[in-house]
Amino acid sequence: MSDIAAESPSVIDLLDRLESLVVNGKRIVFTPNVVVNEDEALDLIDRARMQLPEEMKQAHWVIDEQERLLAQARETAEALVEEAREEAERTTAAAREEAERLAAAAREDAERLDREATEHAAAMVSRHAVTRAAEERARSLVDEAEERAAHVAAEADAYTREVMETLEGQLQRTAQTVRKGIESLPAPEPRRRKR
Repeated sequence: MSDIAAESPSVIDLLDRLESLVVNGKRIVFTPNVVVNEDEALDLIDRARMQLPEEMKQAHWVIDEQERLLAQARETAEALVEEAREEAERTTAAAREEAERLAAAAREDAERLDREATEHAAAMVSRHAVTRAAEERARSLVDEAEERAAHVAAEADAYTREVMETLEGQLQRTAQTVRKGIESLPAPEPRRRKR
């Protein structure tokens, strides 16, 4: 065996020495543990690491890069989900405001029509037949106002539903895009313990 081979043992030789160090270590009573010389063990590990081929070092770099890209993809997905959540909150608030505005307008219309009907009925109270006609007109106006209010409320509900369904579709598409992005990444390999 040459001096170079003696100075630069192979990875297998170094692993054999490390195994021998563990096997011949001092056993701790009633446990499967042994005590080994830390400096000697770490020196063998460092020497074995230096003997590893360049391809293995590059593979380690690829794994680290893959984990970095995966973390970046997760951050991007979280940002997209947060953005979609904020958009949903804004859209919901706008839909609620519009529904409240429409309901308030319907209430005002109903109150105005009711006032008009009451005033009209009071003006015609002097004659029985006219009074009856006024009461019927008042009921008709109140019914009309209630119908209009119900119609406006139904339109507000339909508008809110439409906005929420559109937002739901956007959120589902965003979630699918994020899922496809995660699934397109290769599964990470377990990391090796570094010193």
